[in-house]
Amino acid sequence: MGQITFMNPEAEHLFGWTMAELNEKGPHNLVHFQKPDGTPLSPSECKMHNVMKTKERYFSTDEVFVRKDGTVFPISVIAAPVIENGNIRASVTAFRDITEQKQTEKEKGKLILDLQEALVTIKTLHGILPICASCKKIRDDKGYWTQIESYIREHSTAEFSHGICPDCAKKLYPEFYNE
Repeated sequence: MGQITFMNPEAEHLFGWTMAELNEKGPHNLVHFQKPDGTPLSPSECKMHNVMKTKERYFSTDEVFVRKDGTVFPISVIAAPVIENGNIRASVTAFRDITEQKQTEKEKGKLILDLQEALVTIKTLHGILPICASCKKIRDDKGYWTQIESYIREHSTAEFSHGICPDCAKKLYPEFYNE
């Protein structure tokens, strides 16, 4: 399906196939027969090949090619029809191996997830907190005693609203309770 009329030396190096070998068995059948997820890609689904039918350029960073040794590599590709006097004469396809770019994107995504997890962890209290048995103040890392609410607010995402429990209300305001 289709004939290659020119292929630069770098393409031959990347593929491991010569232009003659590709033309003999069909470029689609040898290097572009699968989708990035590994499922088959039929020639009718191939958007690079379909520029001959659509007369429109096709650009993608989500395609893969397969080398002669069977290894798969991601590509950035642009395919454009060559039109003369309103008729499609050929198409031009230019691509580049974007393995490093895809790896960098993957690492970036993992780093972002790691940082998000770290942020969650940072705002989680761990370990033993020295607390006064009488006033309930907490001793911080620098040795200062601070109100428990202030300490927790600084070291977590918790917020406080104040109230009085029934036992303290009875102790502090006995006049409001009948014995």
